[in-house]
Amino acid sequence: MRKLLVAAFVALLASITVLVSPASAAPLDITCVGTTSTSYSPPLTLDSRATLVTETTILSPCVSATTPAINAGVSVKTTNENLSCLSLGGGGFNSQTISWSNVTTSNFGYNSTVTTLLGSRVVTKIGVIGSGTFATDTAVLVLTSPALNLLDCTPLGGGISVATGTATLEITSVM
Repeated sequence: MRKLLVAAFVALLASITVLVSPASAAPLDITCVGTTSTSYSPPLTLDSRATLVTETTILSPCVSATTPAINAGVSVKTTNENLSCLSLGGGGFNSQTISWSNVTTSNFGYNSTVTTLLGSRVVTKIGVIGSGTFATDTAVLVLTSPALNLLDCTPLGGGISVATGTATLEITSVM
């Protein structure tokens, strides 16, 4: 009987420790899902050439525990790059501005990686909000779209002028 009481007491102490222990994860300031659309002008083909790239990311809905007035955001990023269907670029350090539904902005500096996995092209942008709303927080923006169909890149396919997909964003407080 005594062993049973000691075991129950130890279990009770363990549960109290779990209840008063601080959370190990940093608080999530905002999370968003949405869509992304990347346009290419002129359309991508198999030949590399100067291309105007416009990436439009619509983040809606968003949920923020710290700034509940924000329920959506948008970011439009334009670059000029030498691209083809075989060489899409997209990696390295860059920045973009996110405009929020409460008429504030966040300036996001990030390093991006591009992978193709199971028929999807995944661009992962990891960095820090340098200024504006959520300044000094860490951020991860993931853009996922279908991998390009190389037949569309041939003269018969006419090239690829737009690629669309999904977007997810998480901004986390630095503790």
